[in-house]
Amino acid sequence: MRLAFTATDANTATGREPVWGQSQNPAAGPLIFGARLNVNTDGTRRSYSVDDPGGRIFALNNVCNAMAGYCQGLSASALAERFRVLRQARDEGWPANLLAQSRLSASVIPRRSDGRVCPEIEQGGRRYLVSSTALADPRAGDTCSIDRYVDALAVPALVLQGGSNGFTQRGVRVGDAVVAWRPGLTAPVFAVAGDTGPTDRLGEGSIALNGALLRRTGEPANYLQVRSEYVVPRAHVLVFPGTRDSARPRITRDRVEAAARDAFVSWGGGSEARAFARLQGCVAAMER
Repeated sequence: MRLAFTATDANTATGREPVWGQSQNPAAGPLIFGARLNVNTDGTRRSYSVDDPGGRIFALNNVCNAMAGYCQGLSASALAERFRVLRQARDEGWPANLLAQSRLSASVIPRRSDGRVCPEIEQGGRRYLVSSTALADPRAGDTCSIDRYVDALAVPALVLQGGSNGFTQRGVRVGDAVVAWRPGLTAPVFAVAGDTGPTDRLGEGSIALNGALLRRTGEPANYLQVRSEYVVPRAHVLVFPGTRDSARPRITRDRVEAAARDAFVSWGGGSEARAFARLQGCVAAMER
């Protein structure tokens, strides 16, 4: 492997992170990089709740992360007002004026055909907003069906850097196979590129991906626990361009893991053990 390009990553002290490719032709084939992995909760039934907007009790995310412009720069009173408007919008059936004031992003919280927010889903006696992922299977239902999206609690998934960048220029797309590993683990985690995120951040993984890398079991209780216990300080990620299934998008764990394992074994020379040894060797060379 040799340097393919340098990615923007605001999670690092330098703001940059090297991405490596094949030694013969780094512009083609798989790419590997190391990065801190923040946490993505989209696509799960417990992500955002109007009744727990800050994620302090039971929601797995702060609803600000589903708002255009987030809640940056808001004072405590302004944030409380934003959340009040959000509750009012929900209680009044999402009228256009209040929905606009809530600043909910349609790219995260999907809409019905009439432009209103999708009906809430119930889980454990509590109500949550439907949250979407870029990788979706239309065969599982319309845009308001949570079953069409990648479940962050169940499926190991990577969030790709948004916008046009070195990854997209080399053919990486949502749905491609992914393998992630942390030194000390005896096996990698097989995953999928399930979503896109900020243009200035390189690393973000689903709860299932980060939990596996951190050897965590069970589900987090709320956003406070997600933020404090599910961020991976550094992992190494191998992405295989051109491995997505456009006809039958892989959104279930069994199909995701099978496809990523196949790509990994093929890259490693025919066996999972050889592939894992090659991955470890690449990481050692990168970190020197």
